[in-house]
Amino acid sequence: MDGTLWAKIKERVLKGAAVVTERAGELSRIGKVRLDIARIKRDRGIALEKLGERIYALDQEGALGELGEREEVRKLIEQVKALEGELKLKEAELEVLREGKETSEGAGAP
Repeated sequence: MDGTLWAKIKERVLKGAAVVTERAGELSRIGKVRLDIARIKRDRGIALEKLGERIYALDQEGALGELGEREEVRKLIEQVKALEGELKLKEAELEVLREGKETSEGAGAP
């Protein structure tokens, strides 16, 4: 009777290990596919960013043509121009703050 009990326990443990191994393999494949999807989305985002930069450059050169006349494209281009203006203001503000900090640090020195 002891031999059969151990045989049953051994059989169940082996079946359980097989199920765990199979499930681990499935999870591994799922994880790999998720990573592939994330990589593809990242690459797509990079490609779209480059496309947008190229379209914007063509607009700056006056070479965008009909595409530049489309309302949705014009709105996006104007949005980028506005953001560039904001960026210049913030960069100038940062420079003023840096210069002020350097001046105040120098004023307290003996």
